[in-house]
Amino acid sequence: TTTFTVRKNGADTTLLVVASDNAATTTTDSTHSASFAAGDLFNLSAVSVGGANSASLASFSIEVDVP
Repeated sequence: TTTFTVRKNGADTTLLVVASDNAATTTTDSTHSASFAAGDLFNLSAVSVGGANSASLASFSIEVDVP
């Protein structure tokens, strides 16, 4: 499996999804959120655990809500 975690300013947030090996799937974390301000840095961490066929990231999307 592979865990994809949203990172803010170099630190993990609670926003993450877990993808299973060898499975074409869409995952969503509808429980957590992460707030960003102008100038904050964003990156995505991918940590694989398991066999040679660990999940890979094909694409991702971000929803931005501006108050």
